[in-house]
Amino acid sequence: MDELVKMISYLRAYGHALEDGINKFSSALPLFTKQHITRKANQKLNSTKNAYLQAVSVKMIDFVLVVELDRDSWLANAVESGVGQFNMKAGHLQSSKAKLSKEGYRYLRIPIGKDPNKPAPIGERPEKSQEIQRRIVDVLIKPKYGLRKVKRNPDGSVYETQKVMTHDPMLQGFYRTRRFDTAEDYYGGKKKPTWQFVLFRTMSENPKSKSNWDHPGIQPAHIFRDTEKWLHQAVGQLLSDFIQSEVDTLNQRFGES
Repeated sequence: MDELVKMISYLRAYGHALEDGINKFSSALPLFTKQHITRKANQKLNSTKNAYLQAVSVKMIDFVLVVELDRDSWLANAVESGVGQFNMKAGHLQSSKAKLSKEGYRYLRIPIGKDPNKPAPIGERPEKSQEIQRRIVDVLIKPKYGLRKVKRNPDGSVYETQKVMTHDPMLQGFYRTRRFDTAEDYYGGKKKPTWQFVLFRTMSENPKSKSNWDHPGIQPAHIFRDTEKWLHQAVGQLLSDFIQSEVDTLNQRFGES
């Protein structure tokens, strides 16, 4: 009789274990999915990564996984599906950060990330970008830097910036900068983030401006398509693992009783 009671108790507990496993799986799947998307974005994207990830929404509704990309984020959708050649002026100069020149033309200072070891042609002709890259490498062989400027942001982070001193007309507006998570990190001197190099260029609607801001286009990253394939392969095993973990805990508890 005792064995029968124990068996009935076990079967009831087994049902609860299955339910708990499914509920934990349901809660964890959006997190695993966002982690996968983030991992793929880190592999495939550079300067567009943050904007893309901010536009991604992953949630579970009635045991249905919903993965969405903000339709209002033009950049995120362009990164996902790709886009042909386009001029960047129209979009950038509508920014609230754009200023008005004395002549009445809107203009904006655009920071362009520059890796001394890797060309990054953003908004410039490829041949011009290659020439700029060569000059950057030459200047950084024996660099000279201006005064350090420190800016503290509302989130507590600290940015340290220095101008790269050079007479090269193509490298006017060339800076190095690094970000500290907190003021304590900056003033404590224990953490030394890697310097990032930025070349500022002025975008203007002035017809006399010689800057060419035609973007060659964006190749599709297809991160959502990759995530769908990953889900088809992984979701069954993930569910099984969560349920098995609850069952193992149950068996251990009943085995000790």
